[in-house]
Amino acid sequence: VLYTSRATIGSIAVAGVRMCTNQGFANFSPNEKVDPDFLYHLLCFATPTITRLGAGTTFLEVNKRDLRRLRVVV
Repeated sequence: VLYTSRATIGSIAVAGVRMCTNQGFANFSPNEKVDPDFLYHLLCFATPTITRLGAGTTFLEVNKRDLRRLRVVV
């Protein structure tokens, strides 16, 4: 599950194949216990909270450390 973490925080896509992204993404690789579509909708719901974690002068960016601290119930 691809999640933009800078500039436009919160654009989400589910990749159908393995791929690479640049530093503007936070990539989530769900295991067999978490459905990618569920994770997609969970991230949609959490985006307002994640956006509030953003910082920066030119554009907002959420760093990976802050994303790892975010806790949700699955």
